[in-house]
Amino acid sequence: MLKEKVWMVLLAAALLLTVGAKYSPYFPGDVAVTRFVQWITPASTGWAQWISSTAKFPWNLVLLAVTVGLSWKLAGWRAALLALASFGGMWVLGKWLGPWVARPRPSPDLVYVAEKLSGYSFPSLFALTYASTIRFLSDFLRGR
Repeated sequence: MLKEKVWMVLLAAALLLTVGAKYSPYFPGDVAVTRFVQWITPASTGWAQWISSTAKFPWNLVLLAVTVGLSWKLAGWRAALLALASFGGMWVLGKWLGPWVARPRPSPDLVYVAEKLSGYSFPSLFALTYASTIRFLSDFLRGR
């Protein structure tokens, strides 16, 4: 019973943050946290651009293939289908939410921008891709 309540609270928080992202260009602390992360990381941004590129086509298909392969090996073909559904669901959710929320990317006047990217800052297809992949695989590695 407690577990269901926790999940309902988390879902409500996610929905409130999504609606908040639609109507607020930045959350309190966004710029400060971004500047701090940029301050503690190397000046070279090649590593960040490389990591970001792994969530784009065609590298996202490699990520999906690894996830499906590991899922199949660890838990069978049904798990592999669930991995496909998880990945596809997050991609569709991101594509649907993007135009609805339409939160702009930060201005280069506020923070250093290593690469001009298209699309919106929220929802992030990169974050949705990796969240679905890592969460899905972690459940199987923990034995669910």
